[in-house]
Parts: sequence; C-alpha cells; structure tokens
Amino acid sequence: AYINTHPFHTHTTSPPQCAEGTHELIEIARKETRMFLSVERIRELPELFLQSTEAAVIREEVMRYSHPAALVSLPQPVSLRAVSLSETGIVYGVWLSVCFWFMEFSVLSHRIMLRYWRDLISTFGDLMQKIGIGLVVGYFFWQLGTESTVDVLNRVGLLFWNCLAVTIALHDVLVTFPDRKALFNKEVANGMYSPSAYYMAQNLVDMPFQQVFNSLTFLIVFWMAGLNVAHFWSYMLISNLLVYAGVGVMLLVSAVSRSFVHATLGATLLNMFFVLTGGFFTTEDKLSAGVSWIKWLSFIRWAFSSYMVNEMQDLEYLLFTGKEVLQNYSFIKDSLWFSLPYLFFLGTLYRVGGFFLFKYTHRRVGLDF
Repeated sequence: AYINTHPFHTHTTSPPQCAEGTHELIEIARKETRMFLSVERIRELPELFLQSTEAAVIREEVMRYSHPAALVSLPQPVSLRAVSLSETGIVYGVWLSVCFWFMEFSVLSHRIMLRYWRDLISTFGDLMQKIGIGLVVGYFFWQLGTESTVDVLNRVGLLFWNCLAVTIALHDVLVTFPDRKALFNKEVANGMYSPSAYYMAQNLVDMPFQQVFNSLTFLIVFWMAGLNVAHFWSYMLISNLLVYAGVGVMLLVSAVSRSFVHATLGATLLNMFFVLTGGFFTTEDKLSAGVSWIKWLSFIRWAFSSYMVNEMQDLEYLLFTGKEVLQNYSFIKDSLWFSLPYLFFLGTLYRVGGFFLFKYTHRRVGLDF
C-alpha cells in the first residue's frame, strides 16, 4: 500500500535502512505481512537492491556465463569441446542459438501435442470423419468398369474428386493461426520463443495427423472404386503429396488472415482459380494466356495430372486406350518424374511463403493498448 502521510516509525515493521535490508523485504513478502511504504521510499528500492549482495551475485553470474570461455566449465557435447577457443566467439554463439532454438521447438511441440491429447474426442471425430468420407465416396464410385465412355468419365471424375475433396477436408487448417495470433504476438514480444520455432512446431506436429487421417480416405476409395491395382503405391504417394501441398495452401492463407472468416474467403477464392485451371473443366490449350500461368501455382492441376497418368497410362478400354484419354485431357506429355517432385516443391513453397506472411503481418494483434 502506498501511503504518503504515515511515517515509517508508526508501523510495526521498519523499512530497510541499508542495502542488506532487501532480505527483510523478501521475508515480509513471503510471510504476507502487511507493510506500509511511501512512494518516495519505494522509488529508492531499485537503487538499494543494486547495492545489495544479491545484485552483486547476479552480476557476477551474468559476467561469468556471458563470456564464451566460461562455457568450457559447462557440460558440453564432445563436438563442442573439440572446438578451439580461438573460435569461441562465432562457433559458440551459433551453437547456443541452435540449442536454444531446438529447446523452444521441443517445448512448443509438446504444448501442441497436448492439445490433441486433451481433446481426444475431436481427434477421434476427425478420424471417423475421414473414414466416413472414404466409405461414402467409395460407395458412389463402386467398382468402376473399363468398358464404355461412361466408365472412363466416371473414373476421371473420381480422380478429380480426390483433388477437390482436399480443399474441403483441410478447411479446418485455416484456424491454425488466426485464433492464436494474439497469444503468439504476446509471447514473442516477451522473448519466450522465436517465430520460426513456433511455425515449424505447428507444421511438424500437425503433419502426421493430416497425412495419416486423409490417407485413410484415399485408401478406402481406391479399393472400393476398383482403381488400377498395379499402381497402388504410386497412387498413395500422389495422395500424400496432394495433402502435403493442400495443407501448405491452407497454412499460407491462414498465416496472412486476421480472422477465420477472412481465411475462409481467401481460401475459397484461391482454390477456385486452382480448380478452374486444374485441367478437368477445360483443357490447358483452351485457357487464355492471362490465366494459363496459374497452373504453375495450382497444386490441383499437378495432382490431377499425376492421378491421370498413374491410372490411365497402361489401361486398355473397349473402344480406346488410356493414352488416348490422356491426349484428350492434354496430359499426354506429363510425367510422374516431374509432377511428383513439383507437387512437393509447391507444398514447400506455400509453407515458406506462409512463414514470412505469418511473421511480418498482423504483428500488433493482441498488443494494442
């Protein structure tokens, strides 16, 4: 309590008369003893503390461990001890930065994992949703044939649906950053961790759940629809790269959005362009020069062409071959050796762009006073 009118000597507990009195203040605070100090006296306490033995010990410890040579006395890995002291300035600085970054990453990963563990109902519900979607889609495309034009169109429609479903199933990724931006800004402003550690932890912890759960959908659809068994493993690889790239797009939009509503609008608009240039509704040779370049950014286009090449390249229909189908969709020149690495590149590019947008946009959210 700040009382300007009462002198110190009128109270049962006297204020400290010297620097060593800081011990007394600490004990008073621990015992929850009431003590009245004037504003002027409180303003003197920082200076008194700087003159105390506690402050001297702290200064000594800071000076000791801030010098690179002092790190020799700490437990260190063999590789660090092997570094000559002439390199301590840069090498130890880099080493400490890396160690601190991994420590932050570890703590943040544990915190994110706890969200899944504490909300098992939502995690289990998400798993059941993915299995349910696979069963429903598989039922609608049950055991596709290879005898007529209708069979070809049904098979092509299913392959494009796989690409389109990702833009729907991964909509929950959009809530990743907007809802936590205020907390993130406060914790970064307090020096608790770096933005890169947070972003990497969020990506790597979520990734196994996203990849495995959605892979179950593609797995169920594959066997129920009766797709090309000879290319099962390449089908699953394409599906996982499709999810990897799709999550990257959603993270990119989530990182730059201030709220979930804004993220939904941005993702809908962006995916609309990706779908229209995907090669299903219109072939590439029919696209104008003003929009044809979008295909190089569209993960749907490269996932769809990969599915088509993988499924059709050695199929023989009653009236035509699979290569003729690829010719009709302008995918005859496409190759899995290019499309699959390019899908991975797009997914990585989306994530890198998302990191910089996340780091440098909406920095004042949660810090406005």
